[in-house]
Amino acid sequence: MTAKSLLVMTVAGLVAIATLPAISAQIMVPELSPIEDKPPGIGFRLHEMTLRVFMDSMSKFLPHYLYYDVDFNSTVEEYDFALLFGFLRYKMLMKNIDYKPPQLDFMNTTIIFDNEFNKQHIKVNFPAIKSWKVESDVSINCMLFPEDTRMMFDMEDIIFKFNTELKVTPEGWINPNIWAIDLNWGHSQFYHENAFAALIFDQTIHYLMVIVQNALYFMGEIILNGMLEPPLTQGLNYYQLPFGLKGPFNGQDTYDHFSIDLRHHPKFHPAVNKGYLDLFLIGETSYKDLNCEGAIYDDHMHFKNMPDRSQLVVGESTLSCFVNKVAASDIGKIQLDTERFNQLFGVEGYYFNTSSIAPHVQLFEEKLGKDKPLVVDLTFNHFHIELGQYDVDIAAQFEMCFSMKTDMLGA
Repeated sequence: MTAKSLLVMTVAGLVAIATLPAISAQIMVPELSPIEDKPPGIGFRLHEMTLRVFMDSMSKFLPHYLYYDVDFNSTVEEYDFALLFGFLRYKMLMKNIDYKPPQLDFMNTTIIFDNEFNKQHIKVNFPAIKSWKVESDVSINCMLFPEDTRMMFDMEDIIFKFNTELKVTPEGWINPNIWAIDLNWGHSQFYHENAFAALIFDQTIHYLMVIVQNALYFMGEIILNGMLEPPLTQGLNYYQLPFGLKGPFNGQDTYDHFSIDLRHHPKFHPAVNKGYLDLFLIGETSYKDLNCEGAIYDDHMHFKNMPDRSQLVVGESTLSCFVNKVAASDIGKIQLDTERFNQLFGVEGYYFNTSSIAPHVQLFEEKLGKDKPLVVDLTFNHFHIELGQYDVDIAAQFEMCFSMKTDMLGA
């Protein structure tokens, strides 16, 4: 991403508001399995206290990410402007751009889950930017503006407020319904060495700020509602969470990729209660684009009666689906020879051969001879997980297949 001046970003934001319907209509949606008949496999209760801990972490991480990772390091930018239908054309050159580290006010952000008069809603008070300054040398090919003068755009105490209710589309996408929108630009100012340029630019920028602020206040519901779902869905990767896992066993150098479907179940809208939010997600694991079709049957999803804590509830069939996909991957294939046997059990000097296993299985020594090196291949399938049964936390039933043969390499 190329760093852009904040003045141009403000103008681009106004254009984006006008073009959101066209953009949302052109978003390509990947082909995903239908979810109408699938019960939710994961329940997630999010408490306000958990959000406060998250905001504390974001206040430490995000400023460094914005400053170092989002490529705000460009020192030269060039822009072309056209007025009077292109009759007047101007070129603005920005040099020696200096993006100061942003100061974000996450600790004063408040997100309140509430349910008043049978109306579920989330109140968000987001003091987005405490302070952020951008300085540069500016040159414009216009006789009214001097060349190579210093300018600074100082954003300070920007606050964004809104209320929202979360709906779910038949496809499982979360669609925020927003109202009571308010944007306050705080004490943001534009400075320029030349008094005339400072007057023109400062008034122009403040005029644009007032346009955006009033548009959101009076028309925010019309502008944003119905337009937030497509970019939100695309930004969240259509609620598909890809991840990689490394094999848990020593000596097995295995790694594979999976994906979890975190679309929200369309029959269970997000439940907002006083102090917490309940989400009901599909939770189906996929491996190589193959899911657990028909294997998710948890239909009794509920939370523990502890509304003052965040909770994650995973159904038995959802967990069984996950384990079966891991078993079908390279991680679920285990091969043991002498070297890997020693690595697995953390021992040295053990020889995995026909003679070492003869006290347990004599057949291989009788048929193949003494001290013949062996290799074993193990695979697993048909996992069925039960939770809280038989006086244990987790009980697993599964089938294990193995083959044993001589190690021709003599490992």
